[in-house]
Amino acid sequence: MGSEGLVIKNVRASIEGKIVLRGVTLEIKPGEIHALMGPNGSGKSSLAYLVMGHPKYELLEGSILVDGEDITGLPPEERAKRGIFLAFQTPPETMVKTRNLLIHIAKMRGVPFAKAIEVMKRVNLQQELLDRYLNKGFSGGEMKRSEIVQLYLSNPKYPILDEPDSGMDVEGLIAIGNIVKELKQRGAGVLVITHVARLFRDFSPDYVHVMIDGRIVLTGGQEIVKLIDEKGYEYIRSKYAPQEG
Repeated sequence: MGSEGLVIKNVRASIEGKIVLRGVTLEIKPGEIHALMGPNGSGKSSLAYLVMGHPKYELLEGSILVDGEDITGLPPEERAKRGIFLAFQTPPETMVKTRNLLIHIAKMRGVPFAKAIEVMKRVNLQQELLDRYLNKGFSGGEMKRSEIVQLYLSNPKYPILDEPDSGMDVEGLIAIGNIVKELKQRGAGVLVITHVARLFRDFSPDYVHVMIDGRIVLTGGQEIVKLIDEKGYEYIRSKYAPQEG
């Protein structure tokens, strides 16, 4: 059995003393799309931040491996070098011009800046944003589209998309779906985090996981998306989540 993949082993984690992950295990192989679904506040974003190495999250137990290397002690920039990319649920504003960031990413990846322009067109992101500070005054959809452009150019091994559908219109969802499918074809292992089923109209994940109260309580295929769409998370909570007490 090969060691390739992003492997999250029985992680328990807290933020500011509050337990947010309670024994999560997840393995994402190259060329797979995994969907992590669950209601708001279930711990989905916490898992993304923990994998990326956010300093406010404390790992209490377990480990995170990338292609067989334990990265739990590494800072975010070293995790990024090993192929992890996090597209934020709410991208932060920065004082870096969008153009300068995309030029830097393109240079690091050895691709012409024209590729960034091409991807901007694909996701319907206006080129006038190039000369504005990244995310400053951007709409929610513009922030998400900008993140997708950065993701595409970075070409990471293990991209994590945290609620990429938030603030996106139908055309934006189609663009995201096409990018995710292309990442899969490149051999990336993709984790897509969302709480709604509408994101999966344009692509199908290989595996779907449902997180409730910091635990993955159900794993399956596309049928899980249908179950959520038809019966909701309270049904899954009552049927699959461990009962306290």
